[in-house]
Amino acid sequence: MPTVDEAERALALADEAFTRFDIEGLITHLSAAIRAFTAADQPCHAAMACVRLGEVMANFVGNPTAARAWFVRAARLVEDQPPCLEQGWVAVAAMGCDVDDPVVLLASAELALDRARRFNDLNLETKALADAGLATVQLGRVAEGMALLDEAMALACGPAEDRGAAAKSVCSFFTACYFAVDFARAGTWADLLRRHGLIGREPPGPAFLSSHCDSVQATALMELGRWSDAEALLVRAKADFEAAMSAPSWHPDIALADLRTRQGRYVEAEILLLGKEQSLQALLPAAHLHLERGDHALARDTARRGLRLIGNDRLRAVELLTVHVDALLAMGDVDGAVAACEALTERTRGLGIAPLGARADAARARVRAAQGEPDRAVAVLDAAVDDLDVAQLPWLHACLLLEQARLRVRAGDGAAAGLAGAAASSALAVLDVVVPPAVVALLQRLVPPSP
Repeated sequence: MPTVDEAERALALADEAFTRFDIEGLITHLSAAIRAFTAADQPCHAAMACVRLGEVMANFVGNPTAARAWFVRAARLVEDQPPCLEQGWVAVAAMGCDVDDPVVLLASAELALDRARRFNDLNLETKALADAGLATVQLGRVAEGMALLDEAMALACGPAEDRGAAAKSVCSFFTACYFAVDFARAGTWADLLRRHGLIGREPPGPAFLSSHCDSVQATALMELGRWSDAEALLVRAKADFEAAMSAPSWHPDIALADLRTRQGRYVEAEILLLGKEQSLQALLPAAHLHLERGDHALARDTARRGLRLIGNDRLRAVELLTVHVDALLAMGDVDGAVAACEALTERTRGLGIAPLGARADAARARVRAAQGEPDRAVAVLDAAVDDLDVAQLPWLHACLLLEQARLRVRAGDGAAAGLAGAAASSALAVLDVVVPPAVVALLQRLVPPSP
């Protein structure tokens, strides 16, 4: 019968395989450790080996279904044990950004936080705080969630010594910054995280997290209307990741697919998203791609799938519901769009994130216009434009001005449409973006070139 000593030897061999990036060997030795710990009636040790095997399946094999199965098994092994540290580590085994429902993520993080503080484990506390912060942000309590994340980053850059746990915590932090459009906060911590070796080009953790950080920064550049800079950053991040890890990149591919869709390079966007269909992170870029291509039913279904997965998540729901509204309008389903817009209003109520509120207002304006109420549509959009910080989000501001011009054309107010078109043209002139041909044609009609 396998013994604890044999299990420990298997773990040591797994560590050696990991340093060589021998994934098959890593799986083999972790499996042997699980067998030996189970046979020796050591459920807590077996659970931790299951967690490691789940991490391999998620991060190196790219099989989230298998990863979840190992995490579930780990939870079953410790659920009937007296309170122990392993219960906390099992609770936050998954990357926070891989847990679709924030309610589930928060419950797991709170259990882990209890065990971390009960047994004085700063490493577990760091991961638990970060996951709790991400979940709290997703549930719409942004200030509270960001405070938890700041505390987690302080621990990660200080007394926390487990680089693996710190790396996962940083991933939750960057994910929250991305969802909340809080790019300044991400920048505030980036240099300190880099100095502590938590982001960089070394495999595996720093390379993965650096690519995530670069993807968040590139998204900020897109919103600033600096698309060439965003493209250069993402192409470099993709190449650096693949050189370091000898595997396809993840976050840079998804962000680059978003950029390619904005640029009208749909085939390239589709290629970048191949193989990522199981990931919630890829659903929104995929939904945007389907919408821009005119595959409205597919865009609707993709958005609906995302909405089912995220539960009560308020931040990701805004973008998904916006795509849902636009797909339904394109299909002529105005009643369905009205219902989706009501859900959008409910999710954004009291959220206090200006970019998400502006996108929601633009969707509401399009629905009003489809209902035959162009004047009310214009009023909704005018308020959104007035509330937006142009300096922070010039691309979104330009898009809202274009929307104003379209709505005023629809309302039959040619003079106001011309003014909105001129404002949009001026806003676009200072941005490094790709303007779609239909927009160019609209602006040429509204703002004829000077003789």
